Amino acid sequence: MITRLAGKYLALLFLFVFLSACAQKKANNCVDIDENIILVNIQNGDRLQLAKLINSLAETNVKAIGVNLLLEGTKSNDSVLNNEIQRVSDRLVFASVFSKGGNTIIESPFRNVKMGLVSYSILKDSLVSSFYYNWPYKEEIYPSFPFQLLKILYPNLIDSKNFIDTEVFRIDFVGNMNCFYVFTSDQILDIPKDYWENKVVIIGYMGAEVSIDGFAIDNIDSYKTSLSKGKRVYGSVILANILASMKRKLKK
Repeated sequence: MITRLAGKYLALLFLFVFLSACAQKKANNCVDIDENIILVNIQNGDRLQLAKLINSLAETNVKAIGVNLLLEGTKSNDSVLNNEIQRVSDRLVFASVFSKGGNTIIESPFRNVKMGLVSYSILKDSLVSSFYYNWPYKEEIYPSFPFQLLKILYPNLIDSKNFIDTEVFRIDFVGNMNCFYVFTSDQILDIPKDYWENKVVIIGYMGAEVSIDGFAIDNIDSYKTSLSKGKRVYGSVILANILASMKRKLKK
């Protein structure tokens, strides 16, 4: 009985927090908010923390999970993480990136999972402004990270659209982190499972410390964009904007 009441209390508490967040985003003048794109800030969590996070999401009906973390090499607890990855391998995308010299593509050490390339088109003014559905590289085509997530969300629609392999488009930014629903790894454990129905979750680093306005922006995986007015935007937030742009264009 006590456990049941505690569960109802947590559900009501989450609903209150969620509705408060909705009101705040309207106050932030956020437009075209995609409530089905959720950001999870892993902060300084390690691979074991990522395993726990994936384990929690695996118990839900979340539609797709994107991991925007570069996990190079192997660690002692990789077997734990690998076991959780395999549970959701059909709806999980790991980020891969070009090496600094651009000669190779650095991928996750885990296999049997979808890989999506993360590489931004940066203009002369050093602003991230456009992105490719698929990246041409050494006479091969590599699907981008958000495009891989899009294909999980709409497999039949993607096939019918016949996308050009190297099509590039300008990112229609929704907004910065304050225009998305952002949770920490610990908060995920208290969210009712029903909430994740048809959601896509992007897990990444979006700041270690919390300021009055949210997570403080540092230089780790952050970039300048046309919406940031000189301030940096975390890569996972840019990817969320790209995915939202792709979804809107796909439905037109």
